[in-house]
Amino acid sequence: MFHIQVAQKDLAFALSAVSSTVGKNSQNLGDDCVSITDLGTNTIEVYTTNGIEFSKVNVILAMGCAGSIERMPYVNFKRFKAMIDSISENEYVSIKANVNDIEITYGTRQKPLKLTGSVNGMIPLPTCNGSSMTIDRNIIETAIKKACTIIKDDSANPIQSCIRIYTDRFNVEITAVDVKNNRMFLHKSLSSDSNNTNSVLLEANKFNKALNGFTNFKDIEFEFDNNIVVATGKDSSGSMISEFSYYSRTIAGNYPTNISKMFDNVTEYAVVNKDELKSSLIRINAIEDTSSNNDTMNININSNRIDIVKTSQYGVVEDSISLENEISSPINDTFKAKPFADILKNFTDNGSYGSPNTFEIGKNNNGKNNYYILKETGKDTNMFLVTGFVQSSSSNP
Repeated sequence: MFHIQVAQKDLAFALSAVSSTVGKNSQNLGDDCVSITDLGTNTIEVYTTNGIEFSKVNVILAMGCAGSIERMPYVNFKRFKAMIDSISENEYVSIKANVNDIEITYGTRQKPLKLTGSVNGMIPLPTCNGSSMTIDRNIIETAIKKACTIIKDDSANPIQSCIRIYTDRFNVEITAVDVKNNRMFLHKSLSSDSNNTNSVLLEANKFNKALNGFTNFKDIEFEFDNNIVVATGKDSSGSMISEFSYYSRTIAGNYPTNISKMFDNVTEYAVVNKDELKSSLIRINAIEDTSSNNDTMNININSNRIDIVKTSQYGVVEDSISLENEISSPINDTFKAKPFADILKNFTDNGSYGSPNTFEIGKNNNGKNNYYILKETGKDTNMFLVTGFVQSSSSNP
């Protein structure tokens, strides 16, 4: 019989980690439930699925069914989580199966909390037999959070919701494309592990929601075949969370593999005061005219200054900002205001007392398209590409 005792804080963390893949039981497949199995090794396996994604976490117990595998009756995830979250994190929680129900007790509580089991089953965890790569968790977290600022979910064309993770020995490249707003993202860094030359696609916003499950791990291993991608935490920090995995379907389609080349050929960068430009963009967005699709602004960077002009039926903004350096080749183009402003949010403050907070912008001199690269001052790890519209209105990144 299923009967376990577990620290509330560990079980609460596990439920939070798998919460992003809970379904709504729209087809009576039990995808609104949680599966908890005592593996007989003083560990429970907790997983949820919405039919497309899965997430699984293993938690070390205070007490379990040694040597015997026992499964708790499936119960509604939200109801179960609400009960566990209501208990103090200093308590140890006992959960016992009673036919098709469960009873929850803790501390000195005499009457158990009771939760009725579900009559539905659950889709089992899939298996993956394919290639793999291992990357530092902090690399993945940093890149995905920044990529998600330009990616919007597209259920009709899910490949446009993806990031591409590419490895070649110690080199890691993570790229994203925003077709609607003509933007791209590139992360380049070195991983601690050497990998084969390989790549994998993941729907960025979905994976981002599952990231907190990897908190206790140093690395993330990606396994993938033609059907499934599995991301698993590796090198645990020694917490009671011994394993966490996120499963996602393999996305079909052609994803651009030459994005990183579009960030080359920048010969000089203008160093711009980020705070002053952000203030200007706030004023520009205040007079944006959505009724006439007037969502662009003109930016002219010449010598040691940047001039910005926005005109709409609601007013005019004309700002001039002094550069922190001087450039030899001018930049003069039209950009979408809000997508441009969103990119600036990704750059950490680099100013100190007496010095400005800056970012860099430079033009890709490929001679074909008006591509402009934005990045943190003095760093090439995380870069964004935006397209100007003066001579390339028909071009998509």
